[in-house]
Amino acid sequence: MHHIVVVDDTPALADLVMRMLTRYGYSVRTLNGGLQLIEYMRQHRPALVLLDVGLPVKDGWTLIREIRMQPDLAHIPVIAITAHAAEEDRQRAFSAGYTNYISKPFDVQDLLQMVRGYVPSAV
Repeated sequence: MHHIVVVDDTPALADLVMRMLTRYGYSVRTLNGGLQLIEYMRQHRPALVLLDVGLPVKDGWTLIREIRMQPDLAHIPVIAITAHAAEEDRQRAFSAGYTNYISKPFDVQDLLQMVRGYVPSAV
């Protein structure tokens, strides 16, 4: 079973994503902030990370730089989840090191299709 981490400070959104991905055979862990993400990734080696860029304390822009600087984590795909939908925001996400980008609010089927592009589902 493929393991995915969802990092978002909005519990309702994180729970929605977790339930949807679990239904399709993924093992999902949610984190409500980014402070513990790097250590969690080192310990559990997720197949994919869904990361809100607008986190408090340590935001997704800082975290993606830290992830990409770690040789043991840099290969893990990270999808940006953001409220910003402009093309320049999309380009900023790719330039920062995100593997892909989805803007809120999003259709859960669009997110599922994106996730399946990186990690096949069991269902």
